[in-house]
Formats: sequence, structure tokens, C-alpha cells
Amino acid sequence: MRFLPLVLVGFMAAPVFIWALVETLLVQGTSGKMFGFESGPTVAVLIGFGIVALGLLGTWMMRFIARDEGRA
Repeated sequence: MRFLPLVLVGFMAAPVFIWALVETLLVQGTSGKMFGFESGPTVAVLIGFGIVALGLLGTWMMRFIARDEGRA
């Protein structure tokens, strides 16, 4: 139960990684683009926000579960 938040965050992040893989390897005509975006800074900001959001979500869920286990 303690690692459930990390598993959930992994399942939430998996579609993004699959999308990035398909976008870079299979879509034709996007060699100058990074994950379908024209600018690299846009991608960097989106990736940064995504990592922070998923990290905060996992941390919050782990703390909530740890606190809730003490009540049972």
C-alpha cells in the first residue's frame, strides 16, 4: 500500500512517454520539431511542470496513506 502512489504516478506518466515515443519515431515530417512543438523551450517548460506536478502528487498521496495507516 505504501508504494501505490508511485505506481499510480507511473501509470499517469506512461501515456506521455508513449506519445513522445510515437511522435519522435513514427510521425513523418516532424524531424525539426521536438514532440510536435516548434520550440524546445516550450517542451522544457511542459516537461518541468509535468515532473513537478507528478512528484507533488506522489508525495502528497504517500503522506496521506502513511497518516491514514496510523488510524486503522
